[in-house]
Amino acid sequence: MTTDTTFTPKLLDQLPANYERPKDLTGADGLFKQLKKALIEALGAELSDHLG
Repeated sequence: MTTDTTFTPKLLDQLPANYERPKDLTGADGLFKQLKKALIEALGAELSDHLG
């Protein structure tokens, strides 16, 4: 389940484009929490794939 994903500077610039306040990035439903959740889910799937 390995995927080659490259995070280009353009993509990274687009991520916070629709956020206006610091709370939008760091709040309970902010971008950072969403990214962290996605990363943990991806790592969990990757570990499951490797460990069976």
